[in-house]
Amino acid sequence: MRLVSALLWFWLFAALPRIAAFLGAGEFDGRGMITALALGFLRDGLPVGLALGVLWLWRRATSRATARSFEKGSLAGTAVAVILALTLAALFADSRFFRYFGFHSNLDHLRLLGDWQAVSPSITHYLTHPAIWLALLLIPVSYLALVRGLPLSGLCRWLEKPRGLSLILLALLGGWLAGKVPVADPATRNLAENWFLAAAGAALAPAQRTFALEGEVDLPALLSTQPLPRNGITETAWLYPDPDLPLIKATEHQLCRLGKTVAGEPSAERCARDEDGDGYPLATDCNDRMASIHPQATDLPRNGIDEDCSGLDAEPPSFLFIHWEGARAVNIGSLGYDYPSSPRFDALARRGVLFRNGYANGTTTRSSLISVYASLLPRLSTRWIFAHHPELNLLGFPDLLRQAGYHTIYVHGGYIALGDKLPRLSRWFESRFDRSTPAIAELPVSGWGLADTEFFDLAWKVLEALPDERPFFMTLATLSLHHPFELPDGAVALRDPADPKHQISNLIHYSDGALGLFLDKLFADPRYRDVAVVIWADHGVDWYAPHPQHEQNLLWEDLVWVPIALLGDRWGQPPGPVDEVRQLADLGPTVLDLAGIEAPNPFVGHSLLRRFPPERPPAAFFATANGGASVGLRQGDDKYFVLLDGELERYFNLATDRAEEHNLAADPANRPRLDGYRQRLEAVYGENERLILENRVWSDEYRLPPPR
Repeated sequence: MRLVSALLWFWLFAALPRIAAFLGAGEFDGRGMITALALGFLRDGLPVGLALGVLWLWRRATSRATARSFEKGSLAGTAVAVILALTLAALFADSRFFRYFGFHSNLDHLRLLGDWQAVSPSITHYLTHPAIWLALLLIPVSYLALVRGLPLSGLCRWLEKPRGLSLILLALLGGWLAGKVPVADPATRNLAENWFLAAAGAALAPAQRTFALEGEVDLPALLSTQPLPRNGITETAWLYPDPDLPLIKATEHQLCRLGKTVAGEPSAERCARDEDGDGYPLATDCNDRMASIHPQATDLPRNGIDEDCSGLDAEPPSFLFIHWEGARAVNIGSLGYDYPSSPRFDALARRGVLFRNGYANGTTTRSSLISVYASLLPRLSTRWIFAHHPELNLLGFPDLLRQAGYHTIYVHGGYIALGDKLPRLSRWFESRFDRSTPAIAELPVSGWGLADTEFFDLAWKVLEALPDERPFFMTLATLSLHHPFELPDGAVALRDPADPKHQISNLIHYSDGALGLFLDKLFADPRYRDVAVVIWADHGVDWYAPHPQHEQNLLWEDLVWVPIALLGDRWGQPPGPVDEVRQLADLGPTVLDLAGIEAPNPFVGHSLLRRFPPERPPAAFFATANGGASVGLRQGDDKYFVLLDGELERYFNLATDRAEEHNLAADPANRPRLDGYRQRLEAVYGENERLILENRVWSDEYRLPPPR
C-alpha cells in the first residue's frame, strides 16, 4: 500500500519544481507554466504508470500471503518514499539550474562539482536564500508526511484490483501521447520533459547532434579558411596538402621545409625554383614572389612582415589579452546600449579599433576558449574538448609564440583547472597564476574569484615582475561578470541592484572602471606603451533582459554578440569602428599576423588586421548543445539560428532589428535563403564534429622546426 501511495504522491509533487522554475524568471509566463505543468504531469505518468504496472503484475504473480507479509512491514514503500523525497529535492535544485541556464543539468554538468572550490560560490549563493532551504526541506518533508498520513488507501486498493489496470494503461498511454505534443517555446518544452527520461538520456549519452552528410564536405571552403590578402604584399598561395587533415593549410615554402610534395610536383624539382629571381630558391625563400623577401634581406622592424625569413618580425610586439568574462555587447554603450554602463571601454574603443559585429563561437567559457586559442569551432555537444578529448591533437597559437621565443603567461582570478582546462593551458602558457598560487590564495574573493579591482592590481604586479626581456603574450582572465552576478563589497550600483534586469549592466559598469584604471596605468608607463592590447568577451548571457527568459540554448544577441577591440598604437591601424562580421576564432591569426609569424595551421579564423574582399563575405558561426542542439550564423545583416530539437527557426535583419523582435523566418519568400543557411550549418557542424571525434584536426608532422 505504501509503495503505491509513494508513487502516486510523487506524481503530484513532481510538478512543484516546474512551478519554481517559472517563478521569478523575468517576465512571468503564465501560459508557458500551465503548458509545462499539464504536459509535464501527463508525461510523468509514463514512468509512474510503468512502476505501478510492475507492482500490479507482481501482485498478480505473488501469493496473497507473501504480498500481505511484504506490505505489512512497508519496508519497500518506506525506502522508495525516502528515495523519491530526495529526488524531489534534487529536482527543485535542478529548477534553480534551469533558472540560470534555461535547461536542465545533466551528468556532464555535474562533473564540474568536482571543482568544488571554483563552483561553490554559485551554490552557496542559492543556499543563502531562506526560500531555497524552505523548499528543499518543506517539499520532501511534506511529501513524506502525506505518504504516511494520507496514504490514499481507497485509490491504492482500487489500483490493485484487476480493473485498476485500466487506469495504469491510461497513464501510460497519456504519458506516451503527451510526449508527442510539440511545444514551440524551448523553456516550456524543456520543463515539460519527463524528469526521469531526460536524466536517463543524459546518463546514457551526451547531448550532441550528428548530421547525415551527403557526399564530401569541403569544410575549408564552407568556412572560407584561406588567409585574407594583405595590402601591398604579394603572398604565396596557401595549400591544403592532406585530405585526411582537411583544415591544415601551408605555403609551398613550408611544405618544402617539411619535405612534402608541393602542388603535385616532385618536391626536389619544385623547391629548387626561384620564381622571384632573388637568388634564393623556394626551399629557403619564405616568399618566392617578392624579391625583397629572402633569408638575407633586411627585416624592417614593427611592420608585421618577416622579410628575412627568420620566423618573426624584427622588434616583435608584446601582447596583452584581456578576457573580459561575460561582457555581452548588448550592455556596451559604444555598441548601442542606451545607458552609460561602459564609459571607460567606450573611450578606449574610440582611440582603438572596435569591431561592432564580433561574435563568440561558443556559449560557455570552456567552449569559447577552444575558438580563441586554437581557432577551431567547438563541439556541438555538452561534452567539451578540454575535459573529454585530451587525446585530440590541437595547435594553439600561444604554442607558436612560445616556439618563436615569447614568454606566454596566463593570469586568472579563479581556478584555471576548472573544466579540465589546465593540461592544455599548461602546454600553451609557460607561466600561470591563479587561486592555486599560494600568494593569490590568500587574497579576498568575490563570487568565483578575485573582484576585478583586486585582479587588475594583481595583474600589474605580475607584469612588473616578469623575469626577462623576452616579448610576452599575457592573458588576463577576469571574473566579476560571472554568476552569481553580485557586485563586490563597496561597489556602487548605477541602477537598482535589487532588479535582476540591471545586474549585468551594474557589473559591467563596475568592471569597466577597474579595466579603465588598469589600461590608463599601462599606456602611461613608457615600458608598456608599445604593448598591443586586445579586449574580448568569451560569451554573453541570457539573463532577464533584453530577452526575459533564460534560454541559453537560443542564440540571441544577448548570448553570442561580444565586444572585440584592438587598443594601442602598435597595431598600426587607424582608429575607428569596423562593421565587418568577425568572430573569436579570428584572435589567434591576428596576433600571429602582427608578430610576423607564418606557420602551417588548421585555424578557421582570419586576421582582424585584414579586410574581406567583396567576393568573400565574412560569416561568424555559433552553436550550443546545452538544452538542445542550436546552431546559427551571422552573415552580412542576416542572423539565422535554429533550435534543431523542435525545428524552432529565427531569422532577423540586424540592420533594422538588432533587438531581434521581428522573426522573419515564417515569410515564404525567405525560405530558399534559410534552407541554404540550414544546409551550410549542418555541413559545417557535422564535419567539424567528425574531424574532432576522429582526431583529424592537426598533426605535429606539420610543425615547422625553428628556422636555422
